[in-house]
Amino acid sequence: MRSSIVRELGGYDPAAGDIVSDYDLWLRIGRVSRIANIEEPLYQWRRSNSSLSMADRQLAIDQTFALRDREFPRLLENRRAFRLYTSFHPGSFFPTRGDYLRKKATLFRSLAYLYRREGRARTAIAMQGMAVLHQPLERRNLLYLALLIRDRSRRQLWDFEFV
Repeated sequence: MRSSIVRELGGYDPAAGDIVSDYDLWLRIGRVSRIANIEEPLYQWRRSNSSLSMADRQLAIDQTFALRDREFPRLLENRRAFRLYTSFHPGSFFPTRGDYLRKKATLFRSLAYLYRREGRARTAIAMQGMAVLHQPLERRNLLYLALLIRDRSRRQLWDFEFV
């Protein structure tokens, strides 16, 4: 990444929270520059129950979802510029097909939740329908779709796991 962009943005924002400061910086960089994932792993991530991101898992989840919710209006404004798990290529860096479908269903469930929060019930139903198509045997996909269809006026909230 260009250090000039990081300096321009003021570097890490302590108000974002210690656990998600990297995520916040990447989101802010994405506002002023193009970002992308590359296939080649550049580091190994060693997970430990005593690490900062694992020590207080609920705080990490809360901070991550707060950033996600903050950035969702930007995603809506620029949705055609985003490519989120757009295709499956055997032999690529994507996980196994079953894991890929699970992650894609999780992504669509999250989008359904966010659209519902924005008061866009039809789009929420469409996103939840996509979750069902990717993981039709997952009970909660069907349950959330039924809840969205049954009562479009209620702000239906549910739990999510990370992609």
